[in-house]
Amino acid sequence: MAVNWQVVDNPDLIALHESDEFEWAKTEALLVLGFMYGIMYFVGFREITEENKGEFYARLSALQGLTTEGGMAIVRKDGERVPLVYTREDIYKRVGLTTNYPNMTQKQWLKDRFLVFLNDTAKQE
Repeated sequence: MAVNWQVVDNPDLIALHESDEFEWAKTEALLVLGFMYGIMYFVGFREITEENKGEFYARLSALQGLTTEGGMAIVRKDGERVPLVYTREDIYKRVGLTTNYPNMTQKQWLKDRFLVFLNDTAKQE
C-alpha cells in the first residue's frame, strides 16, 4: 500500500520542518520507514488529532519500550546514526498529520500489534 499523507491545519508543523532537518526525519519516520509502513501504521492511527494524541503517544511509547535501542527507527543526526525516540511533545506538535493507514481500536491494536510482537519476540532465540 502506498502511503498518502498531508498536514491539516498545522502551519507550525510545516514551519518546524523548514527550520530543522531532524524534525522532518521524525515526521518522515511516522509516515514511512524505507520501503515499509511508517510508525503510524504500527501505532494503529490514520491521523494524529487533538482527541487521540494521548492514546497515540501511549501506544507509541509502549512500542518504543519494547525495541532494543528504545527507538522505532534509526536516523542520522549530525552525521551519526541515532535511535529516533519520540516524546509526548514530538507527537503533540504533529497534530493534523494524516495518512491513509487504517485505524485500529484499542482492542484490535493490542491483539494485532502488541501480542503479535510479544509472540514473535518469544519465538526468537
